[in-house]
This record gives sequence, structure tokens and C-alpha cells, in this order.
Amino acid sequence: MEHRIIVYKSESLFKKQYNALMKLIAKSMEKCKAIMRDDSYDRIEKAKSYFETVHLQETILIGENGIEINEEKLEEKIRRMGKEILFTNIMDMNAKEIIEFYKKRGRIEQCFRTINVLGIASPIYHFTPEKIRVHMFFSLLAYLFLALLYNKLIEIEGISLVNVPEYLSNIRAIYIISGNVIKRKIESKDPISRKIVEILDLEKMI
Repeated sequence: MEHRIIVYKSESLFKKQYNALMKLIAKSMEKCKAIMRDDSYDRIEKAKSYFETVHLQETILIGENGIEINEEKLEEKIRRMGKEILFTNIMDMNAKEIIEFYKKRGRIEQCFRTINVLGIASPIYHFTPEKIRVHMFFSLLAYLFLALLYNKLIEIEGISLVNVPEYLSNIRAIYIISGNVIKRKIESKDPISRKIVEILDLEKMI
């Protein structure tokens, strides 16, 4: 069977890796400064050892002028970021179509993982084919429900098919009972959740 290897750059992965590296460098610089403020004779060795543990020994240097960034090594790290590799046996599609296909499949797989983790359609004991089919039916039903919600909320900046349940979990229906009087209200913890309450008109549901 023939296979293809496709290497491409993912902007979302690049941003994630780049931000993580910048945070690590800033944290490591502060840690190194704290070590160097110590009067111990081996403070330089301690600082270098710390950089090795976070794999920055070639990126952050300790020289006569203090702590320095090796710009060449930093650029080298940045150039390697964001690379994705696909190993596939799909031969009748071009590289761009295959990348989009796997991205869509990845989003769906992530949704099913979210469904299972949140217990929306928790796995049951798969002793028989019938139970497997029942579980798949409920998983698909939960996925379609998430997709329906997402399509209603798609205008909200920052919302995605995967994080819809997370923002929904920030919404609470509160009942305050005082004698025979019951007061109801919806509470949301963040701007996106408040926008969801508004679009779905959840106030009318309690």
C-alpha cells in the first residue's frame, strides 16, 4: 500500500508554541537573576544547570555582560515551530485537500472526546454489539446537539465547536426561595457566557 508524508506549517500551532517559548524564556530569565543574586560561589553553574533542565542552555547565555539571549539560536527555535506531519494513504487528493480533511476530522474527534469527558454521552459497558451501537447513537446525537448550538452561537468571537460546553458550564440557573416566593435568574461568569445567555434567550427558560 502506498503512503504519503505531508509536512506543513500550522499557524495555530506556531502561535501556541511561540507564546509558550516566550513565557518560558521570561520565567527562566527571572529565575536566573534570582540565582545570580545569591552570593554562593557556584551560582553561575547553578544558573547554567537550570537552563539545561528547560532546554535553553544554547538560547540564554551567561557572559561577562550578564544574561544574554543568543538571537541566532532563538531564531533557529522559532523557525522549527508550527510544523505538522501527516502520514496518510490517501492518494486521490492534493496536499491542501488532505490537510483540510484531517483538520475537520481532528475537530470532530476532539468533540467526541469532550462529549465523553463531560459525560454528555458517557461510554457504557461494551459487552455486546448492540450496546456499542447504542453508545455510538448517543454520541452522535450529543455531537449533533453541540453542532446545533454552535451554529446558533457562531457569531460570537472566540466560540468554537469544541469549547461550547466549557462556556455553557459557566452559566447557572439560580432559584431564591423566600416563603412562597421563588425568584429565578441566570448567572454567567464571563462575557462569552453572557452573550450565549442573550442569543439563546435562556432567561425565558427558567
